[in-house]
Amino acid sequence: MKAAVLAHHALGWPLSAVQDVVRPPTVEAGAWRRFSRVARLSAAAVAPVIAAAPAACEAVGVVFDRDEVPLFFGTGLGEYSSSYGFLKSLVEKGPAMASPLLFQNSVHNAAAGHVSIAFGLRGPSETICAGALTTLRTFERALCWLAANGGCALVVLADDVNADSAEGWRLGGVLGQVGEGGAAFLLAAVPARAAIELCADAAGRHAEPGSRGAADFGAFCTADAHGIDAALERGVEAAFDYPGCVLRVHG
Repeated sequence: MKAAVLAHHALGWPLSAVQDVVRPPTVEAGAWRRFSRVARLSAAAVAPVIAAAPAACEAVGVVFDRDEVPLFFGTGLGEYSSSYGFLKSLVEKGPAMASPLLFQNSVHNAAAGHVSIAFGLRGPSETICAGALTTLRTFERALCWLAANGGCALVVLADDVNADSAEGWRLGGVLGQVGEGGAAFLLAAVPARAAIELCADAAGRHAEPGSRGAADFGAFCTADAHGIDAALERGVEAAFDYPGCVLRVHG
């Protein structure tokens, strides 16, 4: 399965240099205040891709329709920070004073919902959470959709990491740098030079991390998304090995 990459964008940083996520001008301030950090990372990655989408789609003869375009949202850790924060407020303050906003954002597909509403995306939405295979499975779902339906699809990947989840990584045996980030990709079922392909073999070589690759942001479940973005940005070939298959990038 193969699809063109019409637009892409990624952002992220290591836990040692965490930054505030800048609100895109197209997202209302009131909505932004209700976003979880995962939703903010997602929205910041999506905004430039959505802005580029109409022209990018028109150039290849595809219609970008916000009523139809599907959103495939992948997160390896899910709303860990929101869930932890809510449970902490529940234990420390009791049921009457537990945070309703953190509870709302702890729902599995909350970030995808925030992004869909903020950008007026009214098509199908699917949230995928598959640990270290999250990037693969999210692209796989999008590529399957495009093979069956044509048109275009939006892939978004995001994970946030705070001190609490970083300690979880440490207890789980991940002792290196940890980080967070978000990435977005607009795919279309058309031929193009920049493309992403899923092959049913394991002969690929894992890409060398680029200027915005996993080495800069450390271990988190969607780190491969930054390697894909970096390969596309540089216009180079890259391959990411997974059990039984390889995700190839033609930059």
